Amino acid sequence: MDHDRCPKGLAGHKRRLGAWRREVAFRTVLLMAAIGYAAVVVVLAHHVPLR
Repeated sequence: MDHDRCPKGLAGHKRRLGAWRREVAFRTVLLMAAIGYAAVVVVLAHHVPLR
């Protein structure tokens, strides 16, 4: 177990954590938008009779 990299990598850890949180938030928003869009499509498909 080589711990010589730990103090050096600790400085950039917070920045990576921030980027990870931003990416997770972005993906969550995309997922919510996709779910909402799918729900609207399903509701419209049920309410509008298909010819």
